[in-house]
Amino acid sequence: MDRLITMPTQGNVVAKDPTTELRLYSGVPWDNSYSHVRLYQSQSDLLSHLNYWRVHPSGGTGSLEQLAPIRVGSLDVKVPYNEMAMLDINYLAFCNHGYSSEWVFCFVTSIEWRSAHTTTVHFELDIFQNNFYKCSFSQCFVERSHVPKSQDTIGANLMSESFETGENYVADWTSKAYPPSNICMYVSKETQNDDVEGALVNNVYRAAKLIHDKNPLNINAKIDDMTGSGLSDAILNLFMAPDLCINAEEDPGKNEESVIIDFSSINWFEGYKPKNNKLYTYPYIYLAVDNNEGQAVTYRFEYSDDANHDLQFSIIGCLCTSPAILLLPWNYNGAGLNYMEIMTMANFPECAFQSDTYRAWFAQNQNSIIAAQNAVYDSYQVSEQGIYTSMLGNLGSAVTQVMAGNRLAAAPGVAALVSGQQQLNALDVSAGNQLRSQMAQRKDKRILPPTIHSKIMNSNINAAYNMNKFDFYCMSIRSQYARIIDDYWTAYGYPVYRIQMPNIRSRQSWNYIKTSNCTLHGNVDLAQLAALRNIFNNGVTVWHTDDVGNYSLSNN
Repeated sequence: MDRLITMPTQGNVVAKDPTTELRLYSGVPWDNSYSHVRLYQSQSDLLSHLNYWRVHPSGGTGSLEQLAPIRVGSLDVKVPYNEMAMLDINYLAFCNHGYSSEWVFCFVTSIEWRSAHTTTVHFELDIFQNNFYKCSFSQCFVERSHVPKSQDTIGANLMSESFETGENYVADWTSKAYPPSNICMYVSKETQNDDVEGALVNNVYRAAKLIHDKNPLNINAKIDDMTGSGLSDAILNLFMAPDLCINAEEDPGKNEESVIIDFSSINWFEGYKPKNNKLYTYPYIYLAVDNNEGQAVTYRFEYSDDANHDLQFSIIGCLCTSPAILLLPWNYNGAGLNYMEIMTMANFPECAFQSDTYRAWFAQNQNSIIAAQNAVYDSYQVSEQGIYTSMLGNLGSAVTQVMAGNRLAAAPGVAALVSGQQQLNALDVSAGNQLRSQMAQRKDKRILPPTIHSKIMNSNINAAYNMNKFDFYCMSIRSQYARIIDDYWTAYGYPVYRIQMPNIRSRQSWNYIKTSNCTLHGNVDLAQLAALRNIFNNGVTVWHTDDVGNYSLSNN
């Protein structure tokens, strides 16, 4: 038995009266570029607001409330108005009441003359207004958007931007000077009876004694005293140091100072007050600290853990084998004392000094000199006494022979006397020569120039020109650039680059948002859904006021 399929049959087509309603609008402030869209609570809210721009062109010959159904796919409609009356029309809405209660919103793309009293209006669908209210967001990658005003705090938004900022200028400046007013030297001993024991000083072992004075005359006297005592070599070095370093050894409670850079007191951007707090971050403002020794460090106010964004530093003096001063930020970048961000000042004068070469030589050799002189005198006296004794013996022998009448026998004695005198003369010459040799050596030492110890530093120009200091420069961009950047953020928000739920209702008057692979979903035509997603992927300003494009409005 054959199996028959019963085909469906079409019912009777019931003719309906023309019930389509068309509304025309002029001056609607958004267009089909979708750079700007107006967000309403619903389509009914949209329809109500559109009444502000609704017009009734003059010269019409019929009603716009009982038209034949308008096909969305045709994208054109004939209206009973002449061409001139339609020139200002930029938007329309229609509802085919006989088939649906849903309004369709469209952009007018062109006007075409048909007759003296008929015009064809060409239009395209408003993708946003027809579809957005039927859709909802899920999380997606947001490239750029306005953040809620409560989240626009200093340091909360730090993503970099490639803006032209021009040359920074010094909005404020202060300095902390540490002049090397103390003349210092380390000595291994100060006197012959002075024994210096090694000890830990500032956690560093040192077997030397510190001598310091601010009066160079006193230091000169000390060097002379030590030179005269044969202790010039006990002077290990001579340098200059600031009070803060001296205090590290002698008064540890006074070797630290603090500096606070008051954020609120600085006249940033030449007086311009920005709307966006991101301008109060690097590279638009920052603190540059220079030690005048070739080192400069940048500190960022947004990294300060202080509630007022003040930058706080400790300045610590140290004196071990050479003076140094540390600049240490605290409550900075998450650390109570941030040792990763320190800078130093250590270019203090290393001094040259002179000592009297003769005095130093004599002091160091005086015992041997005296001993040599005594040896000459002792040898002379012994030889002289021997010669005199021999001469006296010879003299007695000669006198005895003469008294005995034997004058010839006295001749040898007389000859011996003459020889003894000659020996005395030679002895005098020898002793004199030795003494003169020693005196000549002393004279040679006396005319030697003073010996220079240590070295003369050319780098000590800092001390010469009072440059031993930390300079604190509060750097800012100029107001011209600040206004440009601020206006850009006012219009387009901040870079976000996060996966999150798009927020287009966080501001009072408008929100800008740009997504990547927007994830809008809704029960709408797929082609129109794809076009709607592209609106957000391309970047769009969503307005919450009918005054679209007015960036002078408050947007808190």
